[in-house]
Amino acid sequence: MADTETKTSIKNWDGVDNKLKAIAENSAKRDEAEGLMNAKLLEVQNEYNDTLDALNKDITADTQDIIAYCKLNKEEFEANKTKQLNYGKIEIRNNPASIVERDKFTTEKVIAKIKAVYKKLAKTYIRTKEEIDKNALKSLNDKELKAIGLERKTSSKIVVTAFLKETAKKEAVKDNLKNPAQAV
Repeated sequence: MADTETKTSIKNWDGVDNKLKAIAENSAKRDEAEGLMNAKLLEVQNEYNDTLDALNKDITADTQDIIAYCKLNKEEFEANKTKQLNYGKIEIRNNPASIVERDKFTTEKVIAKIKAVYKKLAKTYIRTKEEIDKNALKSLNDKELKAIGLERKTSSKIVVTAFLKETAKKEAVKDNLKNPAQAV
């Protein structure tokens, strides 16, 4: 059954084929224009790489130096977590404590230790994750799924793949090289 709410200017499959041709030609022109643009961008990038690398290296070194100084002078941040200076500010934010496994301890070893040390309270410290096994539920019919609050949902996707025959592609690229401004 055709979708009556979707609007299109295409009347038949020849119209679809014409649109595919237009997409393919415009894609070839776009690709050529992007290639020219990327070549120019690369040229400009290469021109500035050494300068940017040197500046980034200096910024990183200065930042690390400031961090080291602040670590040595942590007590100045006890009352106020922010220090406003002439050319910026320094903020120290304490992240919430997190529980991490110590070296040479795996999750399995930690769980075994919790069970050994806390016996009755072990369930308090060990979480068992429950989740729906959707792959197993695929074997149920629609009525059974509905009874447990689920439904089977399918979707489709229309994929449009446009291509030019080799001679038409060469012509489109040649036209683009003649008039690169029209390609964009």
